[in-house]
Amino acid sequence: EIEIAAEQTRLLYQQAPAGLIGTLLTVAIVVFAFVGVVDSWRVLVWSTLMAAITVARGIVVSRYFRMMPSQEQVVWWRNMFVIGACSSGCGWGLGSMLLFTPESFTHQLFLTFMIEGTTVAAMTSLSAVGAAVVSFVIPSTMPIAILFLLEGGRLPLAMGMISFMFSVFLCVIALRYHASITEALSLRFTTRDLLESKEALQQSHDELELRVRERTAALQQEVNERARSEAQSRAMLQAIPDMMFRVSREGAFLDYKAEDLSCVLAQPGSLLEKTVSDVLPVTTAQRGMVAIAEALENGETQFFEYTLPSDGQIREYEARIAVCGPDEVVVIVRDITQRKEVERLKDELVSTVSHELRTPLASVR
Repeated sequence: EIEIAAEQTRLLYQQAPAGLIGTLLTVAIVVFAFVGVVDSWRVLVWSTLMAAITVARGIVVSRYFRMMPSQEQVVWWRNMFVIGACSSGCGWGLGSMLLFTPESFTHQLFLTFMIEGTTVAAMTSLSAVGAAVVSFVIPSTMPIAILFLLEGGRLPLAMGMISFMFSVFLCVIALRYHASITEALSLRFTTRDLLESKEALQQSHDELELRVRERTAALQQEVNERARSEAQSRAMLQAIPDMMFRVSREGAFLDYKAEDLSCVLAQPGSLLEKTVSDVLPVTTAQRGMVAIAEALENGETQFFEYTLPSDGQIREYEARIAVCGPDEVVVIVRDITQRKEVERLKDELVSTVSHELRTPLASVR
């Protein structure tokens, strides 16, 4: 509403110069018509007063355009204009009383025509603010209507009633015109705000779309990198000869990678339906479950060794257990039978050599 009031005030001051010039010209015509008809002092007083009011209003208008006031100062400048319009209307009302000539009906009609014509012309330039047009129309037209009504006679009475009705209808029309101007300004500012909102929304949409594209590209790159990483990890896992198992906290087999299942007592097709206790001896299964629990509890890799019979011989295995999820571990099982055999042969060799080295010393003694 502040913007609408500011624009209405701007319209008042924008149209004021033409109205002020028209006022001076009209005053000059009225003076020319009534010089010698009424007392000269009446014409002089009224014309001087109207000139002073018009000049004062012109100074206010000039200051308005020089200062270009902000929206916060709109009310003050609007009130100043309304005061000026009311003063001018009072000047015209005073002129109707000073220049009214009961003995010359022709001059009465001329004065009425000039005042009401000036009022109609002013209505178009003052209707931007309802207070301005009403404060000008009422004091400028009502005095002459009252003079006609007080004069007596059928024709003056008719003129008075017409003048009174003219004032009322003019105010009604001016106020409706003011409402139309206000509605048009409101629509204009609403349209402007909508366009600005549309531009802001479009800009936000473009920025959001750009961010989505950037984020999509980043996610796609991340997916590609993750896919490459998974492919590399899968290749590395495939290259590892050890047997691997995913096992839950309860000991159930979730997945595995092994060419054979010699490290457990199960067939390949049925392993995922079993638990550690189902495929390992009781003692070995208990050690395995303890290692799983410790790995999940402290997050450290656990080791233990165990043996199983296979093809008529005992094979030895090493199990490494590491956490791979909230309640899951990965178990890497390696066949260490050959390593253990080598270690035993090495121990036997060291024992034999040590024995042989001690025997000559014993014989010498």
